[in-house]
Amino acid sequence: MSKSDHEKQQMSRADMKKQAKTSSQNLVMNVLIAIVSVCILALIINVFVLMK
Repeated sequence: MSKSDHEKQQMSRADMKKQAKTSSQNLVMNVLIAIVSVCILALIINVFVLMK
């Protein structure tokens, strides 16, 4: 009984670690996307300024 509970605790810990890993990966992806979008915006603004 107690053994199965312990196994469950270990499983939940592993799941938590997996979730933390995926969330950190998502955060990195979001940061990269934000940086890329800002760069694109800056390029568009520069093009408009140069065209004027």
